[in-house]
Parts: sequence; C-alpha cells; structure tokens
Amino acid sequence: MRMLHIACKELKAFRDPAMLVFMLATPLAIMLILGTALSRGFDREIEIGEIRVLYRLEQPDRTFGQVWSEFVRDAESSGVRFEVSDSREKGLEMVRRAEYAGMAVVSDSGMVYTGNDRASVENAIVQGLLQTFADRYRLSAVLADGGISAPEDVGREYVRSVSVDGTGQPDSMDYYAVVITTMIILYSALTAAQLMEWERKRKTDLRLLSAPVSKAEIFVGKMAGSFLLHAVFVILLVLFSRYAFNADWGSRPLAVLPILFSQLLFVLGFGVAVSYLLRGGGAAGVVIMVIVQLEALFGGAYFPVEGSTGWFGAIAAWSPLGLTNRALLQVIHAGEWSTALRAMAFNFGAAALCLGLAAVIMRKKEGL
Repeated sequence: MRMLHIACKELKAFRDPAMLVFMLATPLAIMLILGTALSRGFDREIEIGEIRVLYRLEQPDRTFGQVWSEFVRDAESSGVRFEVSDSREKGLEMVRRAEYAGMAVVSDSGMVYTGNDRASVENAIVQGLLQTFADRYRLSAVLADGGISAPEDVGREYVRSVSVDGTGQPDSMDYYAVVITTMIILYSALTAAQLMEWERKRKTDLRLLSAPVSKAEIFVGKMAGSFLLHAVFVILLVLFSRYAFNADWGSRPLAVLPILFSQLLFVLGFGVAVSYLLRGGGAAGVVIMVIVQLEALFGGAYFPVEGSTGWFGAIAAWSPLGLTNRALLQVIHAGEWSTALRAMAFNFGAAALCLGLAAVIMRKKEGL
C-alpha cells in the first residue's frame, strides 16, 4: 500500500500543463509537420509514359521471327512500344539523342541491347522484358527437343509467372508517427533523472526517509508511478496519431504497446542510473540530453537511416532506438516479430541492468 501511495503521487504530474504540452502537444505537432512536409520523400510511385524502343532483326530464323512478333505485341499492351530500325547506325544515333530508350539488335549469334543512360528506369523495364523473353525462348528450344514443337506452349502451359507483393511500406505520416513516439519516450530519461532530485530540492527526501517505508519501497513506488504516467502518454500518442492523422499502427494498434513499454522501461532505468552515477545535478541532464540527441539522429527519428553506409550506417546499426523503430515498422507493415523479440529482449535486459545499478547505489547512499 505504501508503494501504491508513492506511485499515485507521481501520477499527479498528469495535471501539470507543461507536462501535457511536452508529452502530447509537442510530439503530435512534430508528427503533423514532418509527416506533411516530407510526404514526397516517401512517395514510391513513379509515373512512366510510353516507352519507345528500336529493334532490328538480322537473319533470324522463321520460328524466332514468329515468337518475336508475338512478344512485341504483348509488350505494347504493357506500355513498351517496339519499332523497327532501318539500320543499326541510324538507330543507335537516335538512342544517343534520347529519341528512344534503347535499341535491341537480334541476330543468330544472340541479342544485344543498347540503352540510353538518361533513361535508367525505362531501360531497367526493357531489359527485364528482354531477359524474360530470352529465357523463355531458350526454354522453348530445350522443350522442342523433347517433342514440343509450338513455342507458344511454353508461356501458356509450362511456365507460369507469379508476382509476390512486397512488404507494405509506410508513408511519411506512418513513419513519423512511430519514430516521434519512440523519440519522445527517449526524453522520459530526463524526467527519470529528476525523480530523486526533486525530492531533495523540495526537502521532502528527509520526510520520506523518516516515514515507516524502506528505500526499496520508495524506489519501486516512484519508478512504478513514473512508468504508469509515461505509459498513459504513450497510449494517447498512439491513439491520437491513428485516429487524428490516420497513421498506420497496424490492424491491432495495441499489439505494439509491449515494444513501446519495453523501451520506456529501459529509458527510465537509464535516466535513474545516470542520475546516480553523476550524483544528480545539471551534469546528469546535460549527459542525457546529448545521448538523446545522438540516439534520435542515428536511430532514424529525423529521417530514415535504413541503407546508410560508412561510419554513419555502422553507428546506426547499433542504435537501440533504431532497433526499436525497425521492430515497430516490421510488426506494423510486415507482421514480422523476429526483430521485435530482439528489441524487447535488449530493452528489458538493459532496463534490469540500469535499475539494478541504480538500486545498489541508492542503497549505499545515506539519503535518497
């Protein structure tokens, strides 16, 4: 009961307007600003008009010519238009002038495709089509040796193309709803660092020590109250961003809470541990603020860091915040929990280490 009273005392901070602004209004405003202003950076749709490609057949056999004609007709339905070139030199010159995306020369010795460097996306599409055509034609030749004389049978009976939908990708609002929520959890370390400092500044630490309550009960009660207070803010952030900004938190938004709560527990333990190691005061706040800013940078709070290379990518790969962000995004958009389990294991393990260190130092101190 005594720990419960101490925890309830910490929950009274919910009435503080400054706390409400910092933990709710500020992150929601940042989500709205970044999610709206940087929406184009997350737009993965590319509109491509008709792709024009030249081709020239040099001494092909009759069977190949029939298959190629069918391929050209099918390609036009996909937005790729093949046109015959009078000569190889003239065609290549038109490709250099960017009048066509590229030119394919087909002969008995094989196929040669020359593309324009300024049309990289178009070239990738054309090369994919030509590669598919070449693979199927080679397969038709192999099957012909087994008694199948009609090349069209390859595409209709013996080869079936199956496309696999890629993992769902977050848009700007989906991304910043996640990373701003985890970033604001990081700032909870500043609050945790002041848990005992506030008691000392208000001279209430002596009253607590003289009361019939142990240091362990004080420590557990204050940590539990702080955790519950920030957990409420986290839940409100998830719900507000989902229903006010239509941010995607998955089909079951509450399923991500264990990941967020594991990060919160680690951050609170980290803040308390730093406070005791640096004996409170302004030094703990400065150190925590520097670490929080670096974690936000390398953890992807300001911009996506996936695929980063060099020293930045190496540091980002070891970022605890980055691990949590990756876990959340994979759970929300791919239903993949392997990274989430690693993130929670790390957060709970680090939290136990930090809280244990803080408890040992507090026990050896004369006061709080």
